[in-house]
Amino acid sequence: MTACQGKKLFISKKIKEIRAALHISQRRLAKLLGYSKSYIANVESGRTTPSSRLLEALQRVCGVSLDWLLAENRILDMINYDKEWKRPYIIYLFAFTEDGLFLIERMVTNLFAERKVLIVDALGVGTRRQLLQKIMRTEGRFPELWREFLRLLTHNEVILIIKNMSLSKIPGHADFIKKIFDIIYTTWRHAEKESGGSKTKKRGSSFILIDYPSFLEKHMQNFGHLVVAVYARPSFIGWEK
Repeated sequence: MTACQGKKLFISKKIKEIRAALHISQRRLAKLLGYSKSYIANVESGRTTPSSRLLEALQRVCGVSLDWLLAENRILDMINYDKEWKRPYIIYLFAFTEDGLFLIERMVTNLFAERKVLIVDALGVGTRRQLLQKIMRTEGRFPELWREFLRLLTHNEVILIIKNMSLSKIPGHADFIKKIFDIIYTTWRHAEKESGGSKTKKRGSSFILIDYPSFLEKHMQNFGHLVVAVYARPSFIGWEK
C-alpha cells in the first residue's frame, strides 16, 4: 500500500465514524455536504481521495476539525474526536507487562509535552486522599484536596492520566474512577449547553488510564461502556522508542 492509499483509507474510516455517530446514511451525508452518494461511497471505500473542499464541508457541517480529520496519532485522534463533536470518554491504554506500561507512560508524556498534564502512578496507594496528594503534588486533607482537584478539572483543559489503578489498595477504586469521569462528563455537558451548539466550545479535560487489561475486564460493569480501550503498541500509535 502506498502512503497516498494509506491516507485515503485513514480519512475514509473517519468519515464512516462520523456517519455512525450521527446515525445517518451515505445518501443523507452526501446531501448535507452537497455531493453525490456515489462520490461519498467512493471516498469511504478509499477509491477516491477526498478533496479539500469535502474536508472543509465536513468541518463546517459536522463540526469536526481538520486537525482531527488529518491526524494520524491515535491518542490525539481520540481526544480531539471525542471533544470536538461527540462526547468525552475514558481512554484506556493497556499493555500486558510492566515494561509495556512504562513505555506507554513515556509515550503519553512526550505526546502531551505542551499540554497541562496530571499524571500519577497509583501502585500501592492506599486511600483516595493519598491519590489526590500524588496528583496535586501537595499535602492536605481530603475535602480540601478534592475541592482543588474539582476546580482544576472543571476550569482547565487538563489531561488526567492514572497508571496502575489495578495495583492500588484504594477501597472502591473503580467507583472512584467513575466519579472522576462523571465530573468531566458533567462539565462537558454544561459547556455544550452554554455554547448552544457552537463549534468553538472549549474541549475540557480528558481522562486516560494506563493499566493491565484485567482491571477493565474486572470492572466492565462499573464503567465499561464509557471506555475506549486501546492495546497501545508503539507502532499502532505512531511512536517508537
